[in-house]
Amino acid sequence: MTDTANALRLNLDGTLTTIDIGTTRREQTRRIGRALLGSAEAVDYIDRPGTTAVVALAPLIRNHQPVNSHAAHAIHTIAQTLPHTFHGPVLLIGYTDDGHMVSLPDDIAAQLRNLVTCPHASPTR
Repeated sequence: MTDTANALRLNLDGTLTTIDIGTTRREQTRRIGRALLGSAEAVDYIDRPGTTAVVALAPLIRNHQPVNSHAAHAIHTIAQTLPHTFHGPVLLIGYTDDGHMVSLPDDIAAQLRNLVTCPHASPTR
């Protein structure tokens, strides 16, 4: 394993934040919880046969969190799935076939950064 694993948090205002989630399961659980301000739940899984999958994590308690239309647009764009609603900040991580959380794949991170900097990208409503 590498020295660290990085995830990207899709914030409510459409910005991205790189989060170092560490390498041990305990460290990752703690840092993900801190990044999402509480316990996390997997809300989407993007299968990428032959390479690292992507998991979207959101706060477990999201009842009163605002809709994150930026996350919905980004995940729809990278996964080509039907758009659905996300509430609160969303953290995207890499996920291996054997169940390890790893850095978000470089191609996905680049796509997300391009979406954020692209002046024509607009969130779905």
